[in-house]
Amino acid sequence: MQNKFLLQLQKIIATVLLVLTPLFFLPITGEYSITNKFYLISFITLFLCVLFCLRLIFEKKITFLSTSLMKPLLLFALSVLTSIIISAPNKLAALFLAPTGVIILFSFIIFTLLLTQITDKKEGTFYWLKIVAFPSVILAILKIVFYIYPKITDSLTQDFQFLKNPLLSLAGNQIELVIFLGFVSIFLTALLITPYLDRDKWRKPNIFTFVQIGALVICSIAFILSVSTLWQFRQDPLLVMVPFSLSWSAAVETLKTPLTAIFGVGPGNFLSIFTAIKPVTYNMTPLWSLNFNLSHSTILQIWSEFGLLGLIALLWLTSTLFKQALKLYRENKTEGIVLLLVLAYSVGSLILFPPMIANLLIFFTTAATIAIVTKPQVKEVNLSSAGTGVGVALGLAVILVFYFLGRSYIGEFYFKKSGDTTKAADAYRLQQMAANLSSYNESYHRTFSQLNLNIGRSIAGKKKVTDSDRSQIAFYLQKAVDEGKAALNLNRDSVMNWANLADVYRNMFYLATGADGWAIEAYQGAISADPNNPLLKLNLGGIYYEFKNFEESSRIFKETVALKPNWANAYYNLAWSLFNEKKYDQAQFAMQQVVALVQKNSADYKVASSDLKTFSMEAKKAEKSSEKATPSKKDQSSQQPLQLPTPPVPKLSPPVELPTEPTPASPAAKPQ
Repeated sequence: MQNKFLLQLQKIIATVLLVLTPLFFLPITGEYSITNKFYLISFITLFLCVLFCLRLIFEKKITFLSTSLMKPLLLFALSVLTSIIISAPNKLAALFLAPTGVIILFSFIIFTLLLTQITDKKEGTFYWLKIVAFPSVILAILKIVFYIYPKITDSLTQDFQFLKNPLLSLAGNQIELVIFLGFVSIFLTALLITPYLDRDKWRKPNIFTFVQIGALVICSIAFILSVSTLWQFRQDPLLVMVPFSLSWSAAVETLKTPLTAIFGVGPGNFLSIFTAIKPVTYNMTPLWSLNFNLSHSTILQIWSEFGLLGLIALLWLTSTLFKQALKLYRENKTEGIVLLLVLAYSVGSLILFPPMIANLLIFFTTAATIAIVTKPQVKEVNLSSAGTGVGVALGLAVILVFYFLGRSYIGEFYFKKSGDTTKAADAYRLQQMAANLSSYNESYHRTFSQLNLNIGRSIAGKKKVTDSDRSQIAFYLQKAVDEGKAALNLNRDSVMNWANLADVYRNMFYLATGADGWAIEAYQGAISADPNNPLLKLNLGGIYYEFKNFEESSRIFKETVALKPNWANAYYNLAWSLFNEKKYDQAQFAMQQVVALVQKNSADYKVASSDLKTFSMEAKKAEKSSEKATPSKKDQSSQQPLQLPTPPVPKLSPPVELPTEPTPASPAAKPQ
């Protein structure tokens, strides 16, 4: 009786999970949808594991359906586990990543296996797919309602205000909505058409047939609207994807060393390989200022992060699914066609789109459905007296994972609250709590470092700085450095961590002794991680310019121009650096490029044209006289290494002394 109750409870919970996931969001984290879907799937899967352990304790045996999917699923789980152990630079963070972290992928694998164990034939062949289709229809209705009545979002509560953004939905972003709507449209179409492919099985339409037709019409309309929105905003940062060619290059790059070829670069580490293979020609595209954490394709993401082992496991799993679906087609044409169409769609979404909750949920639910209907063998492992011990041990392991997952979620909650508060003291306390709860989270450390930096600079900006203020400034600046280094020590392959530390040091000029040298070291580390990034080069050149090392700044700015020859700001910096070197002809040529690149009649065009006249006059003077050319004070005002306005730089005299702890080694210099 107890076992039957636990089994039924597992079915109910699994059903609730599949219904909730496409719709679930909570306004208590920085990102409302994907983050909370990740924790929902993880927590509920863990709870299902607890129920499995209880069944194990009561039955003292493991009864399971041996399906053809078990081996490829276990190999895929092994590839994920070995990749995090061998390749991942930040192993703890790789556990909690969405959607390619260890916990979420293991949750999908375990959930798939559990579905095959708790499903009876009386539920029907497509029970679990229908469960996923139900919330997808709700998403379709909401899409149409918001499209027809866009002002309805004005009456929504604060928690739903994100729905005003046409690129967002309860499913996540517009891509995830398209994936869900495409799935339900194909699934309903197949359910409606396939019964009429066999004349012997024709039946009269009933009420459910008309319900399916209505749902299909709604979902098809919503799908078209969503695709239209997707196309309209395809260049928006929320939707833009890394070019497929670069995703392929990143995957192929892993083959260059045996370790990465087999195990990949590790979960959550796609950014490091993307920045390594990004070509100079990328800087000529509209995406040049963007780096990507996700590949264009889930298949290529798995290859990049989990290596050939993960790719082989996924291909094995996919081929097994197609074989089983074809086998079913030969036995039952109607059911076989439905499963083949849904499987083809789910695999297509893995090929065409990055890893997302939507395509992973549909793929693994389809896999479980196919496994259930292909007549798996019932096997039993009798544990006798050891059953209780095994069940308790597994239960304790699950509870331990539950504890650390809970800490991670609470950290997300505190971090969100820190962004909502208007009080600096509360923001500081909450960010510190978040960083303490999730000390492996690089993003928390980077953000906390910037908060400490801003507080230190704010105190230094006072008209009169007391000795007490100087102590506080030293504390906050040192804390900013410590947090920046903490992020870097977690993952020295990440250009974001290097660039953040460099930015911290750069904003300490005139506040802390030696900050310029440390900033240069950090920028060199960032450039080692992202060698073809012109913005990093520009910032590094700006440091040399700031301290009047014009020869070195000109060299760096020339490299910047070579990386992005259509960037007016790079030429502008180069022009003034060359001017200060008294290389007037070269400076004049560089400023001519600025004039040619900026939009005519714009403010930048007027500034560049004025500077060009100054350069031309100085060049002519240099030809006629050997006297040193010195720009007027009026000209000096436009000698900024950046065109963008910058806030006043606070200065301390004398600057505070910070410990001279060396910056961690750059990726190029780290020991192998």
